[in-house]
Amino acid sequence: MKKRRDFLRLRKAKTYKCKLFAMSGGKETAENSNIRIGYTVTTKLGNAIVRNRIKRRLRAVSAAILPEKGLHGFDYVVIARRAALRAEYADLINEFSTALDHIHKNRSKG
Repeated sequence: MKKRRDFLRLRKAKTYKCKLFAMSGGKETAENSNIRIGYTVTTKLGNAIVRNRIKRRLRAVSAAILPEKGLHGFDYVVIARRAALRAEYADLINEFSTALDHIHKNRSKG
């Protein structure tokens, strides 16, 4: 996702918060059935090098988990936290999987 309106639409969607990131997810309003994901990494977390590294780590985790656990027609927004930079890859995978399970519990919201 790249458009601001898509990120804003998911602000009121079902959210899962953990120490590594916060994830929101909801059904897409359009008829498109693709899985879409957006990342938010603010300047509070560090300079461009740090922010890009966090985004790369989150993209790698989502590429591994979303094909299995993601639902078609859903949009997801991941808001990174500083701890995602130093976290173990296995911890990122576990938290991402838990976040998806939590968001999919009640599919009607969002």
